[in-house]
Amino acid sequence: MRSFFLSASLMVLAAGAVAEPLKLDLTLTPQVSAGAVTGWSVESRFDTTAGDPVMRFTIPKTLGPLQRIPDRLSHITAHDDKGLLNLTASDGTGYMGAPAQIFTTDRAPVGDVILSYDVATSQETISGPNWELRAEGPGSSAQGSSILLLPDQEKPYEVSIRWDLKQLPQGARSITSYARDPKAVTEPISRLRQTYFMAGNLISTPDDLTTPSVFRAASTAINNHPQKPLLDWSSDAYTRMSGYFGFSSPPPFTVLMRSNIYGGTSGTAGPEGLIATMAPQASELGIKSLISHEMVHVYLHGLMEADDSGRNPDAGWFTEGIAVYYQRRAPFMTGLFTPDQFLEDFNETARAYYSNIRINVAMSEAIKNFWTDPRQRIQPYNRGSMYFHVLDGQIRAKSGGERTLDDVVRAYLKRHNDGLSVTEKDWMDLLVAELGPQAKTEFEAMMNGAVQIPASNALGICFKRVETRMPVFELGFEMSSLINRPRVIAGLDPVSPAAKAGLKDGDVVTNTLIIDAIQDDPREPITLKIERDGQKHDITFSPQGRLTKGYLWQRVKGVSDKKCAV
Repeated sequence: MRSFFLSASLMVLAAGAVAEPLKLDLTLTPQVSAGAVTGWSVESRFDTTAGDPVMRFTIPKTLGPLQRIPDRLSHITAHDDKGLLNLTASDGTGYMGAPAQIFTTDRAPVGDVILSYDVATSQETISGPNWELRAEGPGSSAQGSSILLLPDQEKPYEVSIRWDLKQLPQGARSITSYARDPKAVTEPISRLRQTYFMAGNLISTPDDLTTPSVFRAASTAINNHPQKPLLDWSSDAYTRMSGYFGFSSPPPFTVLMRSNIYGGTSGTAGPEGLIATMAPQASELGIKSLISHEMVHVYLHGLMEADDSGRNPDAGWFTEGIAVYYQRRAPFMTGLFTPDQFLEDFNETARAYYSNIRINVAMSEAIKNFWTDPRQRIQPYNRGSMYFHVLDGQIRAKSGGERTLDDVVRAYLKRHNDGLSVTEKDWMDLLVAELGPQAKTEFEAMMNGAVQIPASNALGICFKRVETRMPVFELGFEMSSLINRPRVIAGLDPVSPAAKAGLKDGDVVTNTLIIDAIQDDPREPITLKIERDGQKHDITFSPQGRLTKGYLWQRVKGVSDKKCAV
């Protein structure tokens, strides 16, 4: 089995910081009304030092498409050893330059500062990052960025987290992805923003979450598949994939799972943890691919730094493309996926890629329209991963099977671990050394929208490419009809499957769909719940447009499974 050098970011997480810390004591109390969690009460006790200026507490105003985050905060009070601290709210810039709501004290603090407030559960009906406070039958969960008012100064803190679960049913438990031993790890306050929190009737691995364990996982998700086996699989995946990426002694890691009320799967990775969401009908393979995808983000965090190219490396052709590539390759190479599971996951990406009518959009445009056009949003993921499959096939062919993309990624990781730059230019230098100057030309073509078609044997001797005709994904009306609020159908094509199913301009859509998920296969029917003239209707159709040329892969007959993982 090939293995990777350990990402420097994981080394840092394992080692911890050494600065003399302040203390921060955080208490979270889920609030219950009529048997349902309606929000959390938060109390934060901050150390201060003599001479500190007035304190500024910030929380993001938006997180991607998630809106009105500060509006869910109420009953905000602060006091110190001297008494009440009056807070003035204003708009400004917070963590990493993002728009934020800022609460400023009216004087310098004296002694410890205690900040208290309530956070309401989100009722947003728009899909987005899995960060907001959500409640479901078994429990509630959130990322710190959406619930915590934190100082805008990046000082190191020794953090203790306490839960008050007295309002929850007997047997309720809690879990966070913050450091297990806060006295051993001190980090800037921003670490809390990236921490995941969950409480309720948890299914977990290990069964006793108080048992010392490198890996912990918990779920409140409502899904057609039992959660305990998925949690156990994620534990096995962390062990095997850590070895694959060169981490023989992995640091503590936490996986949290919750429901996705909009359908499909979605996830977000953070330091030492990830959160994954799933719809009730999400497939077992889809959930496992999501978990491995987010783990890859943690292993390869820090690669592709900004340079003078003018491109935004965070936009995802590399970070998301490489995560999609390894979400199937790493489990396949470590025995977590069978050849058929690897192929199914790959073909799902291939079908979504080749059936996308925005397949030729420039990557810069796809990034600009990331949150407004889901057809463009998936280009960094799907085109990026197909680009890496193209590269892998080219490297295998040129080296006579002696080298793969893994070798180039390993060299790139080594630069990162050695403290060297890992920019787009550095990546391109490695590719040119491997494949020749045409690698640069082909990269620019990919960024400008060239269709990526891996060689027939790019996936190894077990699989071959087959040309096929497939319908493009086409709703048959303006995409904004499902994004803007209220969701009103506009621009309906009278000959589209949607129109033929009975949809009309002016219909008000009352359910939320994750368009990213329904793009995977335009042949699959979707249902819109609509209101028209005071009447409610369900309209079901398949979002199929014209036929286009595409490619899928299939098994080569006569080749045993044992020869596939190369």
